[in-house]
Amino acid sequence: MGTWLLTMELIDSPVRTVVGLLVLALVTAVMVRGRRPLRHLAGALVGAGAVSVAVLSAQSANAFAGPLPAGTAPWVLVTGALAGIGMIALITGGWWRRAAAVLLVVASALSLGLAVNALYGVTHTPAAIIGIDVGPAAELPPLPVDEQRPTIAEWKPPADLPAQGRTGVLRGDERIVPSLPYAPRDASVYLPPAALVADAPKLPVVVMMMGQPGSPDITPIATAADAYAAAHHGLAPIVVVVDQLAGNPQNDPVCTDSATYGAVATYVNVDVPAYIRSHFAVLPDVSAWTIAGYSNGGACAFSWGVQHPQTWGVIGDVSGNEYPGSENPQNAVTTAWAGDESAYRASLPAAVLAAAKPGTYNDRHAIFTHGDQDTVFGPGQVRNAALAQQAGFRVSALTIPGEGHVRGALTQGLDYLLATVGTDAGFDAFATAGG
Repeated sequence: MGTWLLTMELIDSPVRTVVGLLVLALVTAVMVRGRRPLRHLAGALVGAGAVSVAVLSAQSANAFAGPLPAGTAPWVLVTGALAGIGMIALITGGWWRRAAAVLLVVASALSLGLAVNALYGVTHTPAAIIGIDVGPAAELPPLPVDEQRPTIAEWKPPADLPAQGRTGVLRGDERIVPSLPYAPRDASVYLPPAALVADAPKLPVVVMMMGQPGSPDITPIATAADAYAAAHHGLAPIVVVVDQLAGNPQNDPVCTDSATYGAVATYVNVDVPAYIRSHFAVLPDVSAWTIAGYSNGGACAFSWGVQHPQTWGVIGDVSGNEYPGSENPQNAVTTAWAGDESAYRASLPAAVLAAAKPGTYNDRHAIFTHGDQDTVFGPGQVRNAALAQQAGFRVSALTIPGEGHVRGALTQGLDYLLATVGTDAGFDAFATAGG
């Protein structure tokens, strides 16, 4: 598969429209040539029912790793109906209609996949869907020997400030190498415009993790960070998106080092920060370091943020699971904790917060966001925000009206996260008019 195909934009492009027009042309051809409206109607009804039953069965088995997004049902019904019409033509038609019927079934399934992917709004390319990253290798700005840099307050945006930040994959010589056995997919980095100029200030850091299934695709947060930087004279955090899924979008290491999945916790909380300090001009104070995540990544962010307050001054939990392994605790115990349920329970955020010394989190900040229609993950976000506040965190929380677990909840959650981190960093003093 060519790189151009792997990197094709699937959500913010005409691809879905083109496929939809192809489906419309094919179903029109099949039905007009068939001239059997009652037969087509029967096929449509049977197809819609069969596909709906199949999707509901898969949903009940948690094959989609969580609820399907709102708006999926009409697409399932339409796809089933089109597939049913195609099957009738395949059985009763001549060679021409049979060829068109096969294309109709395939195109309808593709249209359904593109539509549901757009409703999720998380994976923008085929590469992201299958969990690989074929983006360009990261070009890292040199670290000058002289570490005398302007503070953010002192910094002046230069005339040659780039209009956009730069993204890239940390592969090859720039790869983040785990210090213990662990096999992640390569991380990605976003460098804001302010990090790309000669007299760059030291900037805050966001280490981000996406959901499960998912990949270290930087597109969603890079898009949000570029929009934020455009409104703040090029200032935004340096963002590194890492893989907490042990190299496979179907894995769930439940945020802990284990014999099964390797040393994921050590990689994210020790190796990644060490790499960032040695490769980027970043603020040293813990208050400038954010561990963040979406969905499964949000569970890890909250868990590791409370376990490692000496490393992370800020937690960003965007629509996260309430705790690692919350969807299947027994499976988490078996696969990642070698059957030791008591050790698993002691590692969870509620237990860690309860056992912490008073004052441990008094200078720490926790940010929680979720959609008000997210009945699966939203209640856990509310409970975690309350736990964090009781433990001494400064808590910022956003409930996003009209959104479930996906697309709008992710994009608006990332916007809120970056705005909150930017306010703490003093970026608001650089806000442009209307920004």
